[in-house]
Amino acid sequence: MHHLSIGRLAETTGVHRKTIIEVEAGRVAARISTLHGIAHALGVPLSELLAPVCARHPKAVGRPTPLVQE
Repeated sequence: MHHLSIGRLAETTGVHRKTIIEVEAGRVAARISTLHGIAHALGVPLSELLAPVCARHPKAVGRPTPLVQE
């Protein structure tokens, strides 16, 4: 994982520095394209970036929830 400044991360992902700050602080919900750009800039899979959020979800049971219920 790369250790980037907020300014460099914003530049690399193509979003405003303030957006990175707001997303990091949890004050705004980021677009999936923004999260994908952040993950790419950091050199990690999107799933790794989202893992801490998914683990805190009230329905987390240790395995992914299918998008379509059978």
